[in-house]
Amino acid sequence: MRGRGFVRSHHSTLLMYDDGPADPISQDEGRFIPSAELISWHNSMKARMPDFYPADDKLFGDQTSQHIQDTKLMTFFDEDPNKPMRCTVRGSQWVKDCGENEPYYVVRFKNSTELSRIALTSAHEEGGWRIGWDNEAAVMDETAAASIEQAVLSVLDDAPTSPSTTPSTATATAPPFQLDPSKLQLANALIEAQGPRPTYASFAVMPDKGSPF
Repeated sequence: MRGRGFVRSHHSTLLMYDDGPADPISQDEGRFIPSAELISWHNSMKARMPDFYPADDKLFGDQTSQHIQDTKLMTFFDEDPNKPMRCTVRGSQWVKDCGENEPYYVVRFKNSTELSRIALTSAHEEGGWRIGWDNEAAVMDETAAASIEQAVLSVLDDAPTSPSTTPSTATATAPPFQLDPSKLQLANALIEAQGPRPTYASFAVMPDKGSPF
């Protein structure tokens, strides 16, 4: 559903157009649109705008409901990795947008004291806002991988060795000592448990450029 998010990205990400609705206020925090209303709205949009809301469209994407209060969301302005945008969900509400009522999350951007809004659908679709700041999951995975590597090195360094039974000749290929089989098995198990390392770890820490970046 990237197309749906792209159509709205120019006016609904921050609601920066001059004649738009007033900004949310503190009383809007902690208040969320009832799920039944969202589902009814979504079904009507699938019937009215099948190009943007196909029959198999999922209102909440990979989630089963709205994001709860204080959920951290992150995306990149104009898909520029040097311009991260981070916000925290504070609620959700209906907003009159181009003559239509549409659901929005009430959010507070990082380093900002004011409330703003983002389209609710953009926070649940591929290529839109994702959960977490600074690829926190990637940082955790990378830390776990480093710990496993250290454990492997520790096993190899501390493993007792035994003399090789292979005769020492000019053509012998076996090393003069062999690792204890039990230690080698443990090291291999640790390596397998590590799994593939994250390929996006280099993007784990993005410098803020000032609110909302």
